[in-house]
Amino acid sequence: MTPVKLTMSMPEQFAELPPEQDPARRGELARAGVVRRGTCFARSAADPESLATAGFAVLVQEAGASGDGALDSLAEALAAQCDTRRITVEEFPAGEALLVEEPIERGRQAQVIFAFPDGQRIVLLGVTGRDDADWPDFRRLLKNVASSVSFGS
Repeated sequence: MTPVKLTMSMPEQFAELPPEQDPARRGELARAGVVRRGTCFARSAADPESLATAGFAVLVQEAGASGDGALDSLAEALAAQCDTRRITVEEFPAGEALLVEEPIERGRQAQVIFAFPDGQRIVLLGVTGRDDADWPDFRRLLKNVASSVSFGS
């Protein structure tokens, strides 16, 4: 696999969590492909006196399928797993990506998924929030991060 450098700009609202101290948990996160994780803190749009928070993570994983059809195959698999998922194809400066949105037990989550240029891996940017009133802001932050993604050598 050819090394590919992944870069992105994180918003000022993002507070990265320190490396996990528990070796078992650190190994679990590494096996899941977690390369960054943290929390977004922002003033609530619904109540400016309150703080709104959302979880944020960046994962790099092996692609289930390789080549040009990797995102198409992934979109089909994700759609088959959950009928409340909304999956669209979006264009970003780094290329085409899937935008996957769905309600979850305690809120909403959205992911932007890019295929690496080598077609062997994917990068998943994800945000999870609880407050529907503030969801559009967190979704916008996710798309801003996705717009800053670049792949280099």
